[in-house]
Amino acid sequence: MNAQPWAYAYWAVAGALVAIGVAGLLTIGLPLLIIGLALVGVGVSKPSLRNRSLLGGLLGIALIAVFVTWVSMTGSAPSGSGGS
Repeated sequence: MNAQPWAYAYWAVAGALVAIGVAGLLTIGLPLLIIGLALVGVGVSKPSLRNRSLLGGLLGIALIAVFVTWVSMTGSAPSGSGGS
């Protein structure tokens, strides 16, 4: 079964929410973790999402890991202005 393009985005969002939820568990992480796990539950229960698009979850987790590394390295979130 071929994966729909939106299915990768679905799993990327679910993975990112789970990653943020785990990383920020002592602050805002618990609600985000619950939402992320709910999305994972829905995704696993729907046959149209149970295919290789599940690997999009790794993309979401990786994006959050890169962002946390970036913030730790620079000391602040990227502003988009190009200067520090």
